[in-house]
Amino acid sequence: MEKFRQKISWYGYYGGEPKDSTLFWCLTTDRYKKQVDAIRSMSDADMRAKKKKQLPGFTPSGLFAERKARGLIKHSGYICLDVDAKDNPHITDWQQFIHYVGGKYNFVAYAGLSVSGKGCFLIIPIKYTERHTQHFDSLVAELAPVVVDRSGRDVSRYRFVSHNEKPYINEAADVYGKYIEPVRAVRREYAGAGDGVQMLYDAVMNSGKNITQDYRDWLTLACSLRHVPNGREIFHDLSTMDARYSREQCDEQFDAVKSGSGITVSSFFWLAKKHGIQIKKY
Repeated sequence: MEKFRQKISWYGYYGGEPKDSTLFWCLTTDRYKKQVDAIRSMSDADMRAKKKKQLPGFTPSGLFAERKARGLIKHSGYICLDVDAKDNPHITDWQQFIHYVGGKYNFVAYAGLSVSGKGCFLIIPIKYTERHTQHFDSLVAELAPVVVDRSGRDVSRYRFVSHNEKPYINEAADVYGKYIEPVRAVRREYAGAGDGVQMLYDAVMNSGKNITQDYRDWLTLACSLRHVPNGREIFHDLSTMDARYSREQCDEQFDAVKSGSGITVSSFFWLAKKHGIQIKKY
């Protein structure tokens, strides 16, 4: 399958360091067949979940320096959609479903069973890798009423290695070109943020500049707004300037940051100045 030779990141265990692999190997290896079959035979859901987390995994959408959206080194050109049993109780025969969905949509290149066997994942080639999240949103709408797991919107989405005796494969799959353009936030008045913060927020929003392109800048912005009233929403608004914007990722980042290390609200002013945005009073 020449179509799946792109390099992606492989993890020997969840939370481990990434190593180079190929999408082809991760999709076709039978090295973990014994472990996967054992998990599928378990009746206890908690035990299945525990054993699943002991399996290696990979990031279908690319090669990463670290498993974060901003850690992407190179996109694989593919997007992975998860379809879970809990969201789709009407699907009872998953083996039949993967061949049904592959036959229905010409853009599905691969469809296989999840580790539990009660769910599946779809691998789809996309046209614009820089529009990963926009392609995802369009695919979610296209596959309805089948419900796609929204967490897959993250380009760094981790997939535990599985095993499939009879996967659906289409090496001539169409490259998916549809996407839904994100809506940028509209400038708002944030009570309590402080005159300087509000003024700078206004200036950045009016400029239309993306000050979050670099992961370190995005992190700095989150840290600088951590203790500013309405800082979370300001962080969201400014992050919508980036085509990779995801509300879920922004919330996760904002929840994870802590103040300290010299990063205060003044770092917001420094960051804006770095991108050529400055207000006279400050």
